[in-house]
Amino acid sequence: PTLAFAEPLVFCHFAQGVGNGSYSKVASFASLSKQLEGALEEYNDLFPVMELVLFEDAMRHVCRISRILDRPRGNALLIGVG
Repeated sequence: PTLAFAEPLVFCHFAQGVGNGSYSKVASFASLSKQLEGALEEYNDLFPVMELVLFEDAMRHVCRISRILDRPRGNALLIGVG
């Protein structure tokens, strides 16, 4: 059972770097975290600071939401519980 989840099965268009555009598999959560933290720092330099905690499930959701919004007429209803 532990081998099934040894590496993430997550795909996104920024797995190889922001701006690359190729839709590919994420190598590891550590590399995805580094990419997302860098993008968040760039965002925080331009706009009011948004402090996010990017744990594994949150990173998976970012990849899903990004994929949806990248499509023509892509939209999603996001509901937060907490």
